[in-house]
Amino acid sequence: MSKLTEANYKKGTTTVGMIFKGGLVLASDQRASLGHLSMHKVPKVFKVAEFIGITTAGAVSDAQNLLKYLKAEMELYKLDRNKEPSIDVAASLLGTIAYGGRQSFFPYMVQILLGGRDDESDFKLFSIFGDGSVIIDKYTCSGSGMELALATLDDAWKEGMSEKEAVALAVKAINKAIKRDIYSGDGISVAVINENGYKDISDTKAVVLEK
Repeated sequence: MSKLTEANYKKGTTTVGMIFKGGLVLASDQRASLGHLSMHKVPKVFKVAEFIGITTAGAVSDAQNLLKYLKAEMELYKLDRNKEPSIDVAASLLGTIAYGGRQSFFPYMVQILLGGRDDESDFKLFSIFGDGSVIIDKYTCSGSGMELALATLDDAWKEGMSEKEAVALAVKAINKAIKRDIYSGDGISVAVINENGYKDISDTKAVVLEK
């Protein structure tokens, strides 16, 4: 098994996150790959708390365990303080966990987008890497198709976008990646976080996979 390196078995995905006026959108494709093999309809956008969501890219087992850990800690935070956790708390905790794994023989092989509402009711988006880096941005991407998706966002994202505009742009960016990146595909997952909380809109007419 020691010879099964990343070069031999490539993994990929495309995830997108962006801020709009009054909230943020998270999106991803639905293909999980390992070399020339793939699984279909794999979820990569998840609810962490009422006003916090996450997308995952990288090693599936690492992402799943980090998600379980984060959701449990956010639930404990809510029970202890009797209020919803903020995105700042979640980003700080997840970055610390990832940094701790960096010292391990098997560090977390992930790239995560984490978005949500802070204590001032503003919305923030973070990229969190396996080395513990935590980077805030207005829009960003992750995964093997990120360059294709990011080019779309660079060209079209603007301050003050409406929710409808942001969802359409996120779907367009994922579609662009799916068309050119063989490790992305099999549908699109989209979630919106606004003043009403987290909502999965993957089954709405706004989410269309281009042929």
